Order: sequence, then structure tokens, then C-alpha cells
Amino acid sequence: MDGRDGLTSAPSVSGGGSTAPSAESSRSGPLTIRQKYLLGKRVDINKASLVEISELPGISRTVAAAMVEERERLGRFRSPEDLLGVKGLRRKVAENPSFSCDNVE
Repeated sequence: MDGRDGLTSAPSVSGGGSTAPSAESSRSGPLTIRQKYLLGKRVDINKASLVEISELPGISRTVAAAMVEERERLGRFRSPEDLLGVKGLRRKVAENPSFSCDNVE
């Protein structure tokens, strides 16, 4: 359309480039922990900071602080069962397979 009736046509998309997800966000560089989690990547909770943990779905800043405190007390989380000792962390969240207790990112 010519735009006089209030309707415009969408620009055509050309090229056949790949749209596969990359390890970087096209807007701001490397992906955040939350973005990696939402893409199905495993999150190493032994390396994640308090801020990174609190960005994960289902984990408040208070629970994230409790997780960091428990991690410091234990030295590190060795299994998902170690997470059950964190005050305020629900079993469903603690047993999430995307939370890694090893050095996987």
C-alpha cells in the first residue's frame, strides 16, 4: 500500500542467514545466567554470584543469599540434596536438573 489509507506494508526480509542461537546476545554481549537457564543451559551454582542466582526463576534475593551462605558453610554443593538445607528453597526448585553442582556452564 502507499500509506495514504493508514496501512503500510512490512519490509521484506531477504537473505537466508542462519538464526541459530549463539552464546552472545545480539544486544548486549554475553548471555546472562538467566538467559542461559531459559535456553536450557545448566547453571553451576557453586560459581554463580548472589545476583546471578537471584535472577533465576523461582529464587528470590533472600533465598539466593541463603544459598550463598550455605555454599560458603559447606565449601561447595556436592549434590542436589545439599540444596535442601537452604532455608526457603522449595524441593521442586532444588531438584531442578538445570542446577549443576559441578563445573558445567
